[in-house]
Amino acid sequence: LVVPREKSIKSHHQRWLQQMVDVAIYPSIAMTASVMPSFWEKKEHILSVEMTNYRNEKVTVNSLSLVSREYRLEDMNGQMEDGSSSIELEFQERVTKHYRLLPDGDVGTVACSSGNFDGSGSACVFEPAESNGDVVDFLCLESAYLRFQSALKMYQIEASRSDDEESQPRHVSQIRRAKTADSTMEDDKEDPMANTHPTSIARMCPLNDRKTLIDLVCRWSSTNNNSSGDGQKDGQTHNTQLGVRSRETSRGCPITITCQYPSSVTHNFANGPAHVPFEVTARNRLVEAGVEFDFAVERPKTFEFMGADSFHWTLENGGYELAIPTHAVIPST
Repeated sequence: LVVPREKSIKSHHQRWLQQMVDVAIYPSIAMTASVMPSFWEKKEHILSVEMTNYRNEKVTVNSLSLVSREYRLEDMNGQMEDGSSSIELEFQERVTKHYRLLPDGDVGTVACSSGNFDGSGSACVFEPAESNGDVVDFLCLESAYLRFQSALKMYQIEASRSDDEESQPRHVSQIRRAKTADSTMEDDKEDPMANTHPTSIARMCPLNDRKTLIDLVCRWSSTNNNSSGDGQKDGQTHNTQLGVRSRETSRGCPITITCQYPSSVTHNFANGPAHVPFEVTARNRLVEAGVEFDFAVERPKTFEFMGADSFHWTLENGGYELAIPTHAVIPST
């Protein structure tokens, strides 16, 4: 798919040339991933990756790479018993790996953190994405293709709407919508990413993105043992635009609640009830928006609380958090 662009023409006036090529795609590795906040470290997340082999032969999963401006991977030990640097999957066999997703302070650099599957718990290899062209090249092409498909769909919708408006008189709302669209096009010309190559790393991971997104690359290989003698095949599977933290809106709960308390307490109830201190922390997961919430404690029947039991609060943006100290008073009976 090729989109020629002329600088003298406005961005909404483009010429589209669609070239169709038949490419044989065989089933390989299916990869799904999910991210959830860590309840141990406040700024960390847990990344769970599930890989399934759909090839009718044994597949070796060699590495998993993460491409992001703001996060890097760290393996979690104790998941692999044999200490191998790769995973072998038979047909329809499935494996799940968990990683720590750590924030990186240098958001100006797109980095690629790659790791094998030895389960040692060591940090993954952390390098600039430009030096990992064998990993990110196809990822950039897929990202450009997805953006092109989205732009083409919007273009077709606008073209269909224009044809309907030309066939009948325009309403006031249609005129206002057209003026709003023209002003938006003028703003697009000032976009700093407008002159960036569509298949570049900077275009795939823009600085002005509304969400903190990560891209995953799973690299695998298989050996065909049939009579055709095709030999070893190498491939990679992508999971793109996986959201970690939303900047302004979130479909899930924007607040993470954690609680810290002693794991064991020794007390002589002959001296009175036991006072066990613990601390509840509410943290705003959104990056550029505040969150209002109501805090309330449902008192149990077996013991009492000492501390704030209900209040209304607002957490500012940027990962602000509120610590709520309290005590549990446990009687002898």
